[in-house]
Amino acid sequence: MDEAGLSKHSVAELKEMLRSQGLAVSGNKSLLVQRLMDAGNPAGGVWDDVPDLSKANDSTNAVHMSLEHDLESPLTFKQRMSTTVYGPLNLGGLVAIGLALIMVTATIFVIQPAWLGFERDYDYELIDFDQTQARNFAQDLVDLGHPDWEGRMSGTVEEANTSQYISQKFQEMGYDAEINEFQVPMHSVNSEPSFRLCVQGGFGLSPCEGFGAVGSQVTIFQHRVDYVIQGFSGQSEYMFNEDIAVTDLGNGTDEALWQTATGTIGYVRGDSSKVGNTELYSNAAINDLAGLISVNKNYNCGQIEGNDCVPIFKGTNYDSLVEANGGNIPTDIPFISMSKDAGEVFEAMVINSSEPASIELIIDVTNDQELTIYVPCGTIQGRTSELVIAGGHHDTVYQAQGAVDDTSGTSSILEMARQIAEVVNETGTPERTIRFCTWGGEEEGL
Repeated sequence: MDEAGLSKHSVAELKEMLRSQGLAVSGNKSLLVQRLMDAGNPAGGVWDDVPDLSKANDSTNAVHMSLEHDLESPLTFKQRMSTTVYGPLNLGGLVAIGLALIMVTATIFVIQPAWLGFERDYDYELIDFDQTQARNFAQDLVDLGHPDWEGRMSGTVEEANTSQYISQKFQEMGYDAEINEFQVPMHSVNSEPSFRLCVQGGFGLSPCEGFGAVGSQVTIFQHRVDYVIQGFSGQSEYMFNEDIAVTDLGNGTDEALWQTATGTIGYVRGDSSKVGNTELYSNAAINDLAGLISVNKNYNCGQIEGNDCVPIFKGTNYDSLVEANGGNIPTDIPFISMSKDAGEVFEAMVINSSEPASIELIIDVTNDQELTIYVPCGTIQGRTSELVIAGGHHDTVYQAQGAVDDTSGTSSILEMARQIAEVVNETGTPERTIRFCTWGGEEEGL
């Protein structure tokens, strides 16, 4: 049978042909036809043997026969239904039973075909994906970031503007758009921090800066390059003249070292033990530290900035931290992470120096508040209430654009939504309800 002949058959018939030949039955109709053609269509002879009924009325081929019972008077409908079939059952009774069974079976099919092993056949096609359009979405998201720090931190005006942008895009694509709002515990970075070291001149008698600062050496660590603030960090205003002390906590796993660090800034070297922020910050709260510094010694080294291991923003589990601090978030324990290179400078000037440098650490944050995060969604109602949902978080770390976490993901969600909307416009109401959403709060652990 040729391609045209095969195409006249239903998908179910084509699949039965394929099964009879031991071939795969997945794919749409055109793929099934092609698979039969590629296999040489040996099943074609089965269908070719079906007689062509279009010639049944050809008088030249007709054969007329007359049997004796054809000449008898025909039975009435009532007489036929009264014909005894078996015992007390007549033909009419059997017909009634048969109709009842058909009605029950039909009801079962209407309720749920899957109960009897029947599933609807679907034709699947890959949607398009326009990389240029996705790149444009990504650039729009980047442009919505903080004017100085570039991020779209949860609970900020940048995140609010991002959710409005995404909701507007959903609406333009034809979705029913809405923005959901949630009040959650959240921290905010209020202004540019300052982290500096000072080695005083004049035999340690000269001030670090200002009038009379002779021979003093001030080392400035650059925010977002040398260090970043950590999730739910507390605030601080430590100045050079306070001579705040530092305790070396190694990799942060020695409980005895933590107990000696009360009232000092704890310094933790990150290594393969991979102690998390929640455990570190909880220990700082339990032991009443004045601050906490972790240095990245082993993560993403040499992949972003030369051979350096860049500082990483990490969240902290809010509930665990509150529990460790006796029911409240610690508001006066600053927590920062340093790069490997910056950490080595700090170690040389503070940890390993016979005359440790003085520290200035000003961290202007608020961590004991609730802020609003946003969840914009776009929905296309289907023929059923079954829901297919796709999404990703639109917030980023506070100090960066979040190229792969998750600007690229959010822009991909927008492009997927655009493509699906075009398919719906061409094919009509979908079988299931479709929803796309993005959300804030991910970087802080929600």
